[in-house]
Amino acid sequence: RPLGESNAHAASARKPRAAEAAAVDCGGEENPHPPRKTAVVPTLAYLTTDELASAPAYMKSRLSLEKMNSAVDEVQVALCRKYELMRAPTRSLSLEQKKAQSGYKQLELEHPKLKGLLFISEEDLRTARHVRQDQTGKNILSVLRHVQRLKEVSAGGLKCWFMV
Repeated sequence: RPLGESNAHAASARKPRAAEAAAVDCGGEENPHPPRKTAVVPTLAYLTTDELASAPAYMKSRLSLEKMNSAVDEVQVALCRKYELMRAPTRSLSLEQKKAQSGYKQLELEHPKLKGLLFISEEDLRTARHVRQDQTGKNILSVLRHVQRLKEVSAGGLKCWFMV
């Protein structure tokens, strides 16, 4: 075959890219609006039994692997919720969401240690079921720091955790 035919055949046989596939709805019709960019937050990996066993007994106390992994899910949800709010256009937000968004931006401006990091603060974890600021929640965060899923930064009296 001539070189031109081979390339033309390969181009027609290729699979659509993710962005192209997302622009087509289930009915097969072309969607006039391209997909909206969402917050891209890396995924925290679940803990393994070996990693949990490597944590000292005083850190993990009575924590089970299931409880640790559900806490990883909660941290992931908190990160995604926060950064979706941060990247949302201001005009589409409610008054409460605008206040929260400006608070997050102000926090990044006040504390240069946090600039450019994907972080969550104690305030972001208040609604979490497992990762609260009680002794169990503190143990969960200690184990996540020990297995190097999170790193803690103290910024002006505020504890923040960011992904490693």
